[in-house]
Amino acid sequence: TLAMVGTGIYVKDADSDKFARISGMTGVSQSVVAFQNGFGAAGQFQNSDGQINGVAVSPDNGASWDLIDIGTNTTMGYYARYAAFPSADTWYVSTGTWPSDDEKASSRQLNKHVSKTGDFRVRVPSLKGYDSYIGNIVKTTDGGATFSEVLNTKGQYYFNAVHCADDNNCIAVAEGGSGAVGYHTTDGGANWDMIGTEEATG
Repeated sequence: TLAMVGTGIYVKDADSDKFARISGMTGVSQSVVAFQNGFGAAGQFQNSDGQINGVAVSPDNGASWDLIDIGTNTTMGYYARYAAFPSADTWYVSTGTWPSDDEKASSRQLNKHVSKTGDFRVRVPSLKGYDSYIGNIVKTTDGGATFSEVLNTKGQYYFNAVHCADDNNCIAVAEGGSGAVGYHTTDGGANWDMIGTEEATG
């Protein structure tokens, strides 16, 4: 079992009743996925080698971890949020953020995790004052050596999940100021169909 908190990654073995923190690494993540013989998490991580925006991958059930930066040239400079690991070499990672403008934020839920109430203020440093939902999905087919963009929401949506049945068949769900939407690909991200739209109600 794997868990993420603001201070790092915690693993619980099947024969234990407690989580133990992985030493030498800190980070935050909204996405933790079991795959192959290990785990993958998307977010921002740091170890003695430095800080990355991308994925933390363990091929051995949490015993060791590789930190892989997805690069800013394919992510529009925004944070890694959610990931899918359909095979050892093919991974999909969503990036993006949501509006941080106080006036705009006061009238709606920011996303499924965060809402504004009272004097609480949400700040996203990379997008301070920006008024759009940002989202894209990047893909690697070589185990993280290179990434390329396969989907961009053009400033309309922020992704809340991406899941894949195999290397080619994936579904991603996203939200924006006008509602929520699902995307579906059957050809490894070369083409995406918009499915399951839902209009916002306030």
